[in-house]
Amino acid sequence: MNDQGEAEISITVPDFNGELRIMGQVWTAGQFGMAENKITVAAPIVAEMSTPRFLAGGDETVLALDLTNMTRQSQELSVRFKTEGFIFATRSGDQAVILAPNERKTLKIPVRAKTGSGEGKIRVDVSGIVSNGKKQLLSRSWSIGTRPPYAAQFIIEQTKLNKKSWQISPSVLHNIGISGREGRLSISPYPPLNLSRQIEDLQTYPYECAEQTTSGIYPFLYVNKDILKQLNIKNELTDQQRHDAINAAIFHILTMQRSNGGFGLWSSDSPEEYWLTVYITDFLIQARDRGYMIPEDALQNALKRLLIYVQNGNEIDPYYSRDFNESRFTVQAYAGYVLARTKQVPLAALRNLYNHRKQAPSGLSLIQLSAALKLMGDEGRSAQTLNEGLHYGQRVHDWWIGDYGSDIRDNALILALLQDNHLVSDDVVIQRLFALSHQIEDKIYLSTQEKNAIFLAGYRYVSKSAKNWKVEVDVAGNHYNLTNQKSFLQFNDQEMRQINTLRLASKTGDVDLYPNLGLSGYPLRAPVQVQKKELNIEREFLDIYGNPVDLKNVKTGDLILVRIKIFSFSRMHDALVVDFLPAGFELENQDLSNASVNLENAGEVIKKSLKKMQEASIQHQEYRDDRYVAQLDLTNKTELVYLARAVTPGRYHIPPATLQSMYQPGRFARTSGNMTLIVKAR
Repeated sequence: MNDQGEAEISITVPDFNGELRIMGQVWTAGQFGMAENKITVAAPIVAEMSTPRFLAGGDETVLALDLTNMTRQSQELSVRFKTEGFIFATRSGDQAVILAPNERKTLKIPVRAKTGSGEGKIRVDVSGIVSNGKKQLLSRSWSIGTRPPYAAQFIIEQTKLNKKSWQISPSVLHNIGISGREGRLSISPYPPLNLSRQIEDLQTYPYECAEQTTSGIYPFLYVNKDILKQLNIKNELTDQQRHDAINAAIFHILTMQRSNGGFGLWSSDSPEEYWLTVYITDFLIQARDRGYMIPEDALQNALKRLLIYVQNGNEIDPYYSRDFNESRFTVQAYAGYVLARTKQVPLAALRNLYNHRKQAPSGLSLIQLSAALKLMGDEGRSAQTLNEGLHYGQRVHDWWIGDYGSDIRDNALILALLQDNHLVSDDVVIQRLFALSHQIEDKIYLSTQEKNAIFLAGYRYVSKSAKNWKVEVDVAGNHYNLTNQKSFLQFNDQEMRQINTLRLASKTGDVDLYPNLGLSGYPLRAPVQVQKKELNIEREFLDIYGNPVDLKNVKTGDLILVRIKIFSFSRMHDALVVDFLPAGFELENQDLSNASVNLENAGEVIKKSLKKMQEASIQHQEYRDDRYVAQLDLTNKTELVYLARAVTPGRYHIPPATLQSMYQPGRFARTSGNMTLIVKAR
C-alpha cells in the first residue's frame, strides 16, 4: 500500500516495447468491481532492426536500424555495431546520432553474406542514453540465416586397392566448388556404398511427403551411436535425439493416413498411394518391433488394407500407371511379404500371385513373393520364384507404375531381402554388393527411395569383422595410417585448399580394399543451364500486366509475378518444381485469388497463365521463406505463377529454378542461374 492507501503491484515483463492492457478485479461477499487501462511500455531508446529473412553467399544488403527516443529530453548517442558468423559489415565505425524527444531516425548498415550455410549475427550497442539522470547502455542483437548461393556439387572417386597405390590428381581435388569444400576418405574390405552420404542426405532432405519422411527416418531404426561413429556422420545424433526424431516422423506419417487405412502422399486427403501404403506399414511394424509406440488402431487399419490388396487386386486402382497389371502385382507381392511376416496372409492368395508372376515388372516383386511363400511354408514355389527373381535382369522401362522404383532401388532392396530372410549364401550377397557398388559409383542424383534402399542393403557390413589391414595415406605432405580400427579420414575446407595430391598405398597384400573418396563443395559461379528437347523449364519475372521487369532496377514495395513454364515430352507423375527466391524478395500470398492485388485486372498474359495453372494437376504446393515448391503430375506442359514483393534494398543472386522427377532424379532441367537482382529504396 502507498501513502494514499492504494495497492501497488510490481509486474516483471520480458524485453518488450509496445502497449499492454492492465485489468484489475475486486470483490467482497456482496460486491464486485473491475477496471482496465492501457499503458505504453518502452525503453528510453527503442532499437529495431529491419532484416531480410535470409541471405545467400555474396549477397549485399542494407540493414535498417530504427532508433526512437521515447524520453522527454534530447539524446546524444553513439552507435556501434559488430558482425560475426556468416555476415560482415562492409562499412565500420561508430555513428553519432542526436535524437529530439519522440524523434525517430534510421541508420543504414551495409552488410555482405559469406558463402556457407549457417547464421550471421549483428550486435548493436547504443551508448550515451540518459534516463532518470543516469547513463545507460542498450545492447541488442539479431540473427540472419544464410545459405550458399548455389546447390552443392559432389564428386565420388573409388577403386579397388590390392598390393598397389592409388593417386588422385589435383584436377579432381580442386574441380569441386571453391567454398565450403569437404572431403571424406573411407576404406573398407567390402564394396563401397557410401552409406555416410546416404544417411546425411536423407537427414537433410527438405520436403516431407509420406515417402520422403519414411525413407528419411528409416535408417535410424537400425543405426546406433557406434555405427554412426564408424560411419563418421557429421551430424551425429544421440540415442535420445534419434528416438525423438523417429517418434516425430511416426506422428507426421500417421497424419497422412486415410480413413480406409491407406496413405496419401502429402496428406490424408491426397489420393491413395498403394505401394507407398505397404512401404509405410512395413516401416511402422519394424518401428513397433523395436519398441516404438504405434497406435494399434492405425496399424490394424493399415494391415487390413494390405490384406484387401492381396485378396482383391481390383481394389488397387491407381489414377495413372504405365501398366496397371504391373502396378497391382508390385503392391500385392510386397503386401503379401509384409503380412507373411506377421502370419496374416492366406497361403492361397500367395499361390494365386505365384500363378500370375509373369506380371512382375522387376526381380524385386518376385523376391518379395519368394520370401512370403517361404515364411508361409511353401518351400517349392519359394525356390522357383527366388530363382526367377535373381535372374530377372533390369526393368523393361522407366515409366511410372506407382512403386517408386528404379533398377538401383530394386537391386538394393533385393539385397536387403536376401540377407533378412537368409535366401542365398554369403558369396551371392557379396557378388550382388559388388554389382550394386558399380551401379551407383557414377550416380550424382539418387532418390530418397534409392538412398534408403542402399543403406538397408549395406548397413550390416559397417561393423562386420574382417582381416586386419593397413593403408598409408599421403596428403599435402602429411602422413596418416588408416586401419580396420580407424577407416575414415575427413578433410575440411582449409585442408582441401592445401591438397595437391592424395596417394594411398596398401600395406596388406592379401586383402582387397575399396577406397572411396567423396568430395563436396559450393560453387561461387552459377551452374550452367540444363535444357533438353524432352524436358525443360523457363522462368520469367513480370509485372501484373505481363510486362518483363528490369531486375536491376526494382524498387522496394514492387510486386513481381514469377511465371514458370515447364514441359515434359513424356508424362512425369512425380514432377517437382523448386524455385529458390533471391533474398530481396518475399512471397506475397499463398492464395493469388485473395492477394493484395486484384489479378482480375491483370494483363491477358497473366490471366492465361493463371488459367493454365488452375488446370494443372498440382498435388502439393509450399510457400517457404526462401523458395516456392510445387509437386504435380506433368502430362505435357503447363505454367505456374506466384507473387513476390521486393522488400529489402541490396544486390542479390537469383538462384536457378529446377524441374526434376522425385524418383527418377536423372530426369532434370534447370534455368539459368547467372542472374542478379538489384533492389533500390523507394
